[in-house]
Amino acid sequence: MKISNAWPNQGQLTLLKAALLAPDEAEPYWLQFIATHDIQNLDHGCLQVLPMVFINLKDRMKGDINEKVCRSSYKYVWANNHLLMHDAKAMLLLLKKHNLQVCLLKGVAFIGHYFPDYGMRILGDIDLLVLPNNISELVNILESNHYQLKSNQSEVNALALFRIFHARSFINQRGTEIDVHQYLSKFLINAEFSERIWKNKVSIDLFDSENLAYVLSPTDQLLHTVVHGLQYAPFSSIRWIVDVTSLLKNSSADIKWDELMEVCSKYYLNLPMSMALIFLAKEMSLSIPDTVLSSFNNQKITSKDKKYFSRSSQLGLHSTYERVKRSWEHYKMYSATSSEKFRLLGFYDFLLVYCNLKSRWMLVPYVVRKLSGVFLRCIDRFFRQYFQKKGTT
Repeated sequence: MKISNAWPNQGQLTLLKAALLAPDEAEPYWLQFIATHDIQNLDHGCLQVLPMVFINLKDRMKGDINEKVCRSSYKYVWANNHLLMHDAKAMLLLLKKHNLQVCLLKGVAFIGHYFPDYGMRILGDIDLLVLPNNISELVNILESNHYQLKSNQSEVNALALFRIFHARSFINQRGTEIDVHQYLSKFLINAEFSERIWKNKVSIDLFDSENLAYVLSPTDQLLHTVVHGLQYAPFSSIRWIVDVTSLLKNSSADIKWDELMEVCSKYYLNLPMSMALIFLAKEMSLSIPDTVLSSFNNQKITSKDKKYFSRSSQLGLHSTYERVKRSWEHYKMYSATSSEKFRLLGFYDFLLVYCNLKSRWMLVPYVVRKLSGVFLRCIDRFFRQYFQKKGTT
């Protein structure tokens, strides 16, 4: 049960090794990659990794005709990240002035804490985690500083959306996007889990300012990176492998493995975590304690573990049914009148907001396209399982 877009194909795996292994080990993988790929025409996953390849092997690329392409990719990421981090600095200083604590998530946490070079990791936006009780204040600060809800429905009430979504995106006129999270994941909306995250947070110094923001503890960072990385995405997204590799190389001694295993069991995360750790140990040669690998490998995967993973990866019709049912519950929460009678037009308009669509004419094609995709994935999975079974008999 793997999500194809979360795992590298053979070419992407080769490039990952060229980016993340020591230069002596990485160079043969780079030579192998450029011998079989057109570097001017790479897929989305490979483009995410190319800047790190340049940083890792730039001294060995001199005279290589592909050096200019790699350098250009690195410079573009470096410049774009500087613009994003400039806006991140302004926002974090403003939030500190208002005594509003935030925790950096995803790429901005790694750029600010684990990666010394702004060109190492592509940033798409700025992800901030804030306590649910502080959402209203943070939204007011964003809106008063020219950030608007990133939605095609200009009249949408942002605070109403936070009653049904774990996160929402805001964008300014320059195009800088800030994702505001009140929970780490829509599958981890749990007060006890949230309290644990904030209790274990780590203060970091950014932009020559002390205690400007927090990041997750190494244990929670590993958990979040894997859980988020293995969720379904419509395109190849293998950055989680880069992030986890960098995390384990820099902070493996600070990871509390017993605590990680306990949390995964408690919140039904054994399946994605075991798959990720076994892959990282085998393919990326990361040092993960044998006892941890053995424990996850021998861990009984319960029906609830499978149900969580199926929902997060959107692999089948059952998860689609769950989403439709949940959308109706969210409509009742959004309208704040759970006892009101069903209003077709009101629910239809809510679905436009829910799916971030511009007009009523777009909803039906959107639903048809989504259902077609689910159906095709189910057919693909059926035939894969059928031929695998046939091959073993």
